[in-house]
Amino acid sequence: MNGVLVKRAYTSGDMAHVWAIREQVFVQEQGVPSGLEMDEQDSLALHSLAWLNDEPIGAGRLLWLPDGLARIGRMAVKFQFRRQSIGGLILNFLEGEAFNAGTYKIELHAQSYVKAFYRLHGYILEGSPFLEAGIEHVYMYRIMAYTHGSQDADPK
Repeated sequence: MNGVLVKRAYTSGDMAHVWAIREQVFVQEQGVPSGLEMDEQDSLALHSLAWLNDEPIGAGRLLWLPDGLARIGRMAVKFQFRRQSIGGLILNFLEGEAFNAGTYKIELHAQSYVKAFYRLHGYILEGSPFLEAGIEHVYMYRIMAYTHGSQDADPK
């Protein structure tokens, strides 16, 4: 979508927008208990925020794991902005941050209904579905690699 800017959430104001988007999507729409949605890992994560003009419209987080691994999660886009490639922009931003920090593998727990989205972005499904916060998820991962000097490992 034209005009969307994804950037790192730095300020307390940015984080208030992140929390509000996640509250709307996960707690209000999907019924995830607030205590499960906001967790202790939030303070350790890099958070992203997608903006359209002056409106925050999406969010995601990146956690650093041991041994060069990272986990993307809590990706959320406001309802009226879905299916407009914003999730892909957030994912690309978080992948870039992970790659630039030296991550070689990114993993995620995708809600089962969006696994095709992650497959389109180079993620591989592994294992069986499982429940997380009462919602069916699947484990997926992507190996990050240099491709002709670029950070984009996806064939186009």
